[in-house]
Amino acid sequence: MLISILFSINFFCIAYAQDTCEDNCGSGTLQEYWDNEVNCVCSLDCAGYGSACCDFYDVCYENPSNLEYSDFVGTWNGNITNDQTWSYDDPIGIVIEANNEYTVTNNPGDHLVSDLYPGTEEVHYNSSTNILTFQWVLYYAYFCGGACYTSIPFQVMEFENGELTLYYNNGSGPAPQANSMFLSLDGWSPDLSGDVNQDGVINVSDIVITVNIVLGMSPFNELADINGDGIVNILDLVQVVNLILEISTPAYECAADFTGDGKVNILDLVQIANYILDN
Repeated sequence: MLISILFSINFFCIAYAQDTCEDNCGSGTLQEYWDNEVNCVCSLDCAGYGSACCDFYDVCYENPSNLEYSDFVGTWNGNITNDQTWSYDDPIGIVIEANNEYTVTNNPGDHLVSDLYPGTEEVHYNSSTNILTFQWVLYYAYFCGGACYTSIPFQVMEFENGELTLYYNNGSGPAPQANSMFLSLDGWSPDLSGDVNQDGVINVSDIVITVNIVLGMSPFNELADINGDGIVNILDLVQVVNLILEISTPAYECAADFTGDGKVNILDLVQIANYILDN
């Protein structure tokens, strides 16, 4: 009897998890909702049906909250689109500078630039609203106090692995049909795990920094968290050492027991450091 109850509870949990809005992103129909096959409809077509519809843009997109302007600096290539009356899907290349200026290098559709005052283009990022705004001088007038700017604000929907998805948002919510950009960062490569100082190589300098993190003398750095457990400790230090020595490290705590005494502690740290210095 107990087994049957546990099985029923487990089955219910699995079934419910499969019906969550997150699992239905981009799919589901109102008929399925009315038939109790899904607990919400997560698609752009669902609107005006109250609890039947998920908050599509919040549920189905990353909406990163930890970005800074510097994350956007670089050369981007991709497409800019519009799905309204005057629709287009044009290639575009944008170079974003550290001084908040940008240049559109590939622009057959003549987007995001000033026709009358080229070179006045600026880009700004508001981390509190997650809005990246491209602006340029439209004209000069007294009532503007000089330059009158026009702008196109984009919400950062996705930003991962050098890929950027932007949807137009003037404060009323994302509107991809008005404007969207799908961009790739030129020269992007994943961070090298263990390259704590990000100089492109893993060497004794990274060991020193990792040791300082372990001892609490330096702040947490995710590049030193080799095993991805959210903390930097001697296990990660052993991994960094083995990366330098090109030795494969098993994902077990015993791999860090350098002294073989059945414990992982500061003695292993000293032995590892001495081993590095001797080699």
